[in-house]
Amino acid sequence: MGTIIVQGNLKQLLESLNRFKAVLMNREAYGWRVLQHDEDWVCATARDDVVCPLCRGFDGNVYRGDYVLNVFSYGTFISATVIKANTHQPNDPHCRCTLEWVDAEAKIAERIHDELMGAALSG
Repeated sequence: MGTIIVQGNLKQLLESLNRFKAVLMNREAYGWRVLQHDEDWVCATARDDVVCPLCRGFDGNVYRGDYVLNVFSYGTFISATVIKANTHQPNDPHCRCTLEWVDAEAKIAERIHDELMGAALSG
């Protein structure tokens, strides 16, 4: 990520700042679409003797965000960056497998940068 440089007269600077403000307010209100192609999600099991053979095979595998629900169709979000896999059935009470978004903060920072850069160039 690079630095965003905004140039111009006072009116142009104010317009740029207002575009930045609109971008940030939109993100605050609506958040980000997740499970996108640019995301990596890593699967983790409990790594004990109770883990079934199917889930054991998923442990440590990394999946692209847009592919996660193809493999874990019963997955449910337990936070913005963690999915309960529910590998065998919806809301599986026994499933302890999760998928965690790798480097989520860095990816979100990159997206904010790119969106602000787009706002800077649109003026």
